[in-house]
Parts: sequence; C-alpha cells; structure tokens
Amino acid sequence: MDRKTDIKQVRLIAKMMLMSDVHKTDYSPMIVQHPFTSCGIVMLPKDGMKDFNMIDITKNQENLQI
Repeated sequence: MDRKTDIKQVRLIAKMMLMSDVHKTDYSPMIVQHPFTSCGIVMLPKDGMKDFNMIDITKNQENLQI
C-alpha cells in the first residue's frame, strides 16, 4: 500500500516549529533548545559562499530573524 505525504501539512508544521522560541540553557549561546538547532551560534554565508558571519541568535531579535 503506497502512502502519500501531505506536503502542505508538513510545511505548515515545519514553519510553526521554525518560529518557536529559542530557549536558553545554562550554556547559552553555545547550547540552546530549539527544534531546528541546538546551538545559539550560527554561521551565515556572506559574499556568495566564500565567507561567513558568526551570529549569536540568543543576543537579540534582529539576529534571530536573520
């Protein structure tokens, strides 16, 4: 029996999880609790993919939105 995935529902749930709060721990920003990451420090590309910025998503709302 073939089962099909309801991709619209999967995307909706993924977006809801993405927008959930990042919970700090005693070890923040190095260790946080979130469905998509366990680290509060993320590397984001700049200048194409040749260089990267380190961003602390626990520091402020602007960093989190990036």
